[in-house]
Amino acid sequence: SGDYNLDDLLILHAFVRAGERVRRRVLEGFCAEECCEPGHAMLLDAERCAAWARTHDAAASGQHGAADLARACVVFTLNCFGHLADGVTGGAPTLFWLASKFTHRCLRPNSVFHGEGGR
Repeated sequence: SGDYNLDDLLILHAFVRAGERVRRRVLEGFCAEECCEPGHAMLLDAERCAAWARTHDAAASGQHGAADLARACVVFTLNCFGHLADGVTGGAPTLFWLASKFTHRCLRPNSVFHGEGGR
C-alpha cells in the first residue's frame, strides 16, 4: 500500500544525517528485528519506509543500505521512549542507551532484577 509511518520517515531523515558513530551505536547497540517473527507487520512497515527513504531522500539513497534503514526504524519502534514533551526533546522519539535495556525482554535477556525487602 502507499501508507507510510510518518514517525519512521522522520526518524530515517535524522538517522541518515547523524554522524557515523551515532548511526553505528543505533544499529549495533539496540535490539531490533531479531525480536520479531519474520513477516511481522512492524518489520514490513520498516522495510516499506526504508524503501521510500532510499527512493526519495538523497542522503538515504547513497550510503545507506535498505537493511540498515529498516533496522533503524525497528530500533526506534522497540526501544524509544516515545514522544516526550519535556522541553528538551521537543516531543521527539528519544533513545536512551542504558534505559532502553530495561524496557522489554529481548530473546537474550540482558538484565535481571531482584527485589530486596519488598522493593
